[in-house]
Amino acid sequence: MSVLILTLPGDAHAHAIQWAIEKLGGEVRTVYPLDICAGSQWSFDTNSGLLGIDGNGEEQTIHPGDYSTVWMRRPPGIFPKIDIADTAQRAVAEDELRQLVMGVLRWLERDKFVVNSLSASGFASNKAFQLAVAARLGLACPRTLISNSPAEILSFYESCGNEFIYKPLKAALWTRSDGMKTNVLTTLITDTSILMESDLSGAPGIYQEKIVKQAEIRATFMGKSIFAWEKRFDRRSHEDLHIDWRSMHKGADHKQHSLPDDIEAKCFALMSELGLNYGAFDFAVDEKGQYHFLEINPQGQFLWGDELGLGLNQLEAFAEFLLSRNAEFIYSQSNRFTIADYYSTGLRDKYFKEESEIHHSDLLNFQYKQVSVAL
Repeated sequence: MSVLILTLPGDAHAHAIQWAIEKLGGEVRTVYPLDICAGSQWSFDTNSGLLGIDGNGEEQTIHPGDYSTVWMRRPPGIFPKIDIADTAQRAVAEDELRQLVMGVLRWLERDKFVVNSLSASGFASNKAFQLAVAARLGLACPRTLISNSPAEILSFYESCGNEFIYKPLKAALWTRSDGMKTNVLTTLITDTSILMESDLSGAPGIYQEKIVKQAEIRATFMGKSIFAWEKRFDRRSHEDLHIDWRSMHKGADHKQHSLPDDIEAKCFALMSELGLNYGAFDFAVDEKGQYHFLEINPQGQFLWGDELGLGLNQLEAFAEFLLSRNAEFIYSQSNRFTIADYYSTGLRDKYFKEESEIHHSDLLNFQYKQVSVAL
């Protein structure tokens, strides 16, 4: 049994899962499509279906018959060619690269067990779409407005008691005044002047009513297996908490969590509607114990749950899942190895060192500017 992994350099999850699959007797081929932006040469024979890759001192040929499972872990969405100075030429080159790579990836995932398909991940990753589908299926969501209308946004702000949450529609890096890059995080807005001074019409955003949380839940669904854990701050006051708990770890209490049956059923319904067989769900639990759906990530991280030492062992489970080729997968709970066993090998540092030397990894530092080209 063989698994094809498509990802970006520096992906710790891909490294760990590759090790786990091999421990279970499977074979892994990992491809880094972003290398094509730094001189890697792709040749796709549409008659035979063979993909030849020549780059980084290595030649490889990939045929759909060589593997049974595809993990679309982190296929790149943009293909920067910063070595092309002319902006019009660069825009054309970047689009041509994208057309080639995305077309080939769709071919490679055809008739395979895919976690998750490019089309399903694309739809599911769209926050406006997934929130609307989740609400239709009965998952309670915070009251939400997605808009670029200053009048509507200000009206919604007032209706939320003159405070609300801002979230970007898509994760992004922002260059600060000191030149450092930072992620755009969930932000609590309590000052009208921030809204009045901002170019709200220039870009839409997600605006949500604030939920006073007693816990946040992460639940990963692999086929029919669920791994859920909670994060609480019982030793800290609500006033002392950042609204985005991802940025807070000190003083947090973690433990395994069991989702209510009705929430589980609605999560499975959402995955079916979105065409996913894997998904990482985030929920907020309010002071009354009600669950509020925040998002589903079709490529979400999960190994940090293993690192908490809660006995989840998603590392083994996900490797089993990929090898099972079964959308109805149930984890065996064999516990033949854990994330601690992987870290003890020293392979994590080895993988990072090799990738920094061999593979193109400039995507996260690339400040993309969309260019309109009249042809």
